[in-house]
Amino acid sequence: MLPWVCVRLLVLAMSALVARAAHGETIVVASSDPGFISALTAALDSSGLAVTPAQPAWRGEITDLTGDARALADASHASATIALVFGSADATLVAYDRALDRVLLRVLPFRAPLTDAQSAELASAARSMLRALRVTPDVDLPPPRASEAAAIREHAAAAAIAVPAPASAPRDDLLALELGAGARFGAVGAAASEEAALGIVVRPDAAGGVVSASVAPSASVTGAFMGTVAETSLAASARLPLQLAARLSIATTAGIALHRIHLAGTTTSGAIDVIRYDPGLCAGVDLRYALRSGLEVGASASLEGLLRYQDYTVAGAQVLDVPAARVSLRLSVLARIM
Repeated sequence: MLPWVCVRLLVLAMSALVARAAHGETIVVASSDPGFISALTAALDSSGLAVTPAQPAWRGEITDLTGDARALADASHASATIALVFGSADATLVAYDRALDRVLLRVLPFRAPLTDAQSAELASAARSMLRALRVTPDVDLPPPRASEAAAIREHAAAAAIAVPAPASAPRDDLLALELGAGARFGAVGAAASEEAALGIVVRPDAAGGVVSASVAPSASVTGAFMGTVAETSLAASARLPLQLAARLSIATTAGIALHRIHLAGTTTSGAIDVIRYDPGLCAGVDLRYALRSGLEVGASASLEGLLRYQDYTVAGAQVLDVPAARVSLRLSVLARIM
């Protein structure tokens, strides 16, 4: 039973999408008279305009026509609002265009409920009011002559294409905090080890930089040397991001790194405690996905190479192998902080 219900819901959703695609524009209508809504739907359908009932309904007042009409259009994501408000002895017909943020109204001596003829007359009047509202650049001016209407429409269409609706301004954050964890291959004292990293990203949405520190857990070393080895590193890199999609971005990094290697333990010759610093070059790439504003998750890969060969030899025996290159793979979370 459940699969058939899902199929029916899918068919209904696809039908709604097809119907919406067939109409290039949606008009929200607010009226307590179903006959008027039906007549308006028929009057606007031939023009490629779809009619949808107002949600929420019109409050029934005309004290703030523009504000109420705008609220209805915004709630239904419609381009215009048509409202019919009944009074004690007449009816007020309201036409509002969302793009122009202007309203026209007409008071007619009709009472509810409307007859079929009155519904058709008001639907025709609403269509004419909407057309006049869009053709006339300023509602305070008289309507244009018929010979001028075509040129005005052409000019208005060109202006709509040349001046698109303003989009929300992109974020221009200065700093972001990044916390990552993963694996380091070619680690000191082991083929691979865990790794944690903390970084500060400067200008995460534009060309900038990143300063990061990483640490791996101490590894045990056995053989001619018995003890532990620990490594921490500090890196400073230039960073260049590229936006792939609305929420997806990729960035490349390149810079320098400094590794601190601490070796402590004993050999047949006695105890040793050595700290050495290895400079190196690093490069990487990271892919990020924005969960919401100011918070991203990502995956990164980086390659590091040491510039100086380290020889840990005691009594003629090599006690520690320090790979010249290593690869780090991490998962991370990035939060904008300012």
